[in-house]
Amino acid sequence: MILKIMIISIIFIINKFNVVNNMTKPLVADSIEIIKQPIKTDVIESQQLLGPTGKVEIQHRGEIYQLRQTRTGKLILTK
Repeated sequence: MILKIMIISIIFIINKFNVVNNMTKPLVADSIEIIKQPIKTDVIESQQLLGPTGKVEIQHRGEIYQLRQTRTGKLILTK
């Protein structure tokens, strides 16, 4: 009788451990979906960013940079 109770207890503990484990790790199908998704990048038209003046100031790590368009249409970033 004691052996039966011990076996039932062990089975209960193993099942409980497996349920917690299954809840924490992602399904294989979910992992495959994540891999298939392309990396998304944001694209902003330069005219939309620069506005009518052709330049914009950008604050980065506490410093101000200026992004401007040259007469030939190239972009220059200066500090």
